[in-house]
Parts: sequence; structure tokens; C-alpha cells
Amino acid sequence: DEQLGYFPENCRWATFLEQNTHLAMLKTNKSGYKGVSWDKVNHQWLVVISINNKSYHIGRYNTKKEAVEARNKYIDMNHLLHKKQVYIGENGYVNGKSY
Repeated sequence: DEQLGYFPENCRWATFLEQNTHLAMLKTNKSGYKGVSWDKVNHQWLVVISINNKSYHIGRYNTKKEAVEARNKYIDMNHLLHKKQVYIGENGYVNGKSY
């Protein structure tokens, strides 16, 4: 019988960076992907990542897919603890399947 919720046995110490990488997506996010937003001026998808309370500009991309893949690649290349994201398609479809 597992204990759920806040119990000393169910907790562990985590660094600020570890805690900061698991934050929920902002309600203002319209892309559906963490760190990916639409740049109205350049008409491209802008990718940023936050590390130790500093934002790092990864780049601008023509498609949302390229933006998500660039963020995932940046996480891998820099051995970050951030969660990578799975691209599910521009309209929520992958290979004809709805998500």
C-alpha cells in the first residue's frame, strides 16, 4: 500500500535548478509547448529556455516542429535537466491520429 501526497517518505531534496525545470506551462502560452512562442515581429517561432532564473535565446524557426526539436536538441547538448517535449503536430494530429 503506497502512501500518496506529502509525507516525509515521499519527499526528496532537490536543487533550485531541478525544481525550476518542472514548472507548469504558463497560461499565456499559445503554442502548447514550453519555451516556444510566436514572434509577431519576425513571424517565426521563438525558442527560449530558463536556466537558473536566466533566459537563454535558442533561436527562431519557421515551424513549430523545428522550434520544439531545437529546444530538445539544446537540452541534450547541454545536459540539462529540463523535460524534452514530444511534437504532436500543428493541429494536434500525428499521422492522422488526434491528441
